[in-house]
Amino acid sequence: MPIFVNFKYYSLNTEFKFGKFKGVSVNEIIDVEPDYIDWCVIHINDFYISPTALDEITLAKPDYKLSVNAIDILSKKYLALKSDIEWNSTVDNYEERLILVTWLKKKLKK
Repeated sequence: MPIFVNFKYYSLNTEFKFGKFKGVSVNEIIDVEPDYIDWCVIHINDFYISPTALDEITLAKPDYKLSVNAIDILSKKYLALKSDIEWNSTVDNYEERLILVTWLKKKLKK
């Protein structure tokens, strides 16, 4: 049975509660230091950014791309989420997690 993954969820308007951008929203961070989101994905195990936020970032900043390393780590996190969904039907944000798995599959096929 997979281990339950307990991610902290970040949308475009979520304010960080840690680090040098404490009190600053994801949206604002993208404007001043977009690579920080990449850094968070890679270095913070429980960091999760919603597929909706990633799509909004892409629309607002078409040149912004996550690094290959960040995409690899996100794919592993998303697969862990998918396993949780299959084993834990009462997991919070069930629909969001399903959307995320679908989003990731689309992005990785491009």
